[in-house]
Amino acid sequence: RSFFVRVFNQVNYSFYKETSTNDVIVGKDKYLYSINNIEQYYGLDTIRKDILIWRAIQLERITDSLKEMGIDLILVIAPSKSGYMPEYIPKGFDLKNMVNKSNYKIFTDNLKDKRVDLLDLTKWFQANKERTKYNLFSNTGIHWSQYGVSLSADTILKYSQSLKNRNMPRLVYDTILLSNKLQGQDEDIETSMNLLLNIKDVSMPYPKISFDNSLVTTKTKFLCIGDSYFWDFFTLDILKQGFGGGEFWYYFNEVHSMAYAKNKVKDVDKSKFLDEFKKNDIILLLANDANLYYLTRVISEIYNGIFPGRIDKEFEYAEREKKIDEIVEDIIKTPEWLESIKKQAKERRQDLNILIRDNARYVYETQQEQSKNK
Repeated sequence: RSFFVRVFNQVNYSFYKETSTNDVIVGKDKYLYSINNIEQYYGLDTIRKDILIWRAIQLERITDSLKEMGIDLILVIAPSKSGYMPEYIPKGFDLKNMVNKSNYKIFTDNLKDKRVDLLDLTKWFQANKERTKYNLFSNTGIHWSQYGVSLSADTILKYSQSLKNRNMPRLVYDTILLSNKLQGQDEDIETSMNLLLNIKDVSMPYPKISFDNSLVTTKTKFLCIGDSYFWDFFTLDILKQGFGGGEFWYYFNEVHSMAYAKNKVKDVDKSKFLDEFKKNDIILLLANDANLYYLTRVISEIYNGIFPGRIDKEFEYAEREKKIDEIVEDIIKTPEWLESIKKQAKERRQDLNILIRDNARYVYETQQEQSKNK
């Protein structure tokens, strides 16, 4: 049965350029993409703008709070394949001007005036695309290459050195092997397609790296929270050699250590995570630019843990005021309604704008009460 399934999948792919795998689409020159990845990066699947703005505010408050404890938080935005190489995305996606409405664009724009240590590797990789010597993404995978991971680790360590004002391990490239025999996550989409024949692969770089600790006098321990883009940090032994042997919290749910890699050690104890934070010098929060649903959830959970009880009250207040603002607009656009309030203002000798908002607030509260009674 397995053989016939693979034959069916192969025919689907070879003759119709289609896949039997959910969320996978075949692009130009047989480059494979995640549909969800494309939609999120280009703003075809978005988080509400007010929520992204609120998460940026929360992240600043988290950063300030941790700094008071002597802990630095670095947010790392990693490049997605759809954002880095859109030239192979198949026809059928209306991408023109959409990127400005994406979760990534709105969120990073709102971080510009915040006290947040942001490493926007999406921006950096895109700016250096023409100068990059090796491929950062394969044609048959969804994640960045091991070479891309090594460049990112080097950037993170240099940034951390400046942030902490102390020497960090220096990443050294011993060799870089170019191979058409893909390793690690470089063909993860193709593997999920369960084909009979292998798709011809582009040549990919596989670095062998080491770390020079000769100038390091104080060990810096990182706790890394991230999505699946972090797994090759294990492959290259970066967590142990470069990041002080700290832990990796996968999606802020599972605890993994340098010794166990992808085998879960335990679940994150969300009631005591702050105690674990305090055992580290740097909290590294990593997400790819097409996975901000995960990132915003984690920011919310961390904020709620540091400031218990405040998240709901503050966000509910912001939501309430937004709804009232909308009702105010409705009043102003409705002549009969507005004229009635003007008459009230004249009779009561009250400020018109205050009375308009009082009426809007009354309408909102009435709607809320009716909703509760349904």
